[in-house]
Amino acid sequence: MFSEHEVAAEVLELMQKIAQEMNDSLIGLRDRIPEDEWKAYRLGIGAIRGEMLGEITYHIGERYPDLRRKLYGD
Repeated sequence: MFSEHEVAAEVLELMQKIAQEMNDSLIGLRDRIPEDEWKAYRLGIGAIRGEMLGEITYHIGERYPDLRRKLYGD
């Protein structure tokens, strides 16, 4: 996925920002909505993050090990 390293790096950075925004939304809603709504939302966010990881982030890391190290520190 993404034949140009620079594009892959930009997409990876975007995925990290989106993931952080999703985390922030979970934290921000935690005490504002009923528990059952929050749990449903949390599950939805988890599914989206899993899809991002499996379909985008993982493939970038496989193609560009330096970006994987940047992301995961290994």
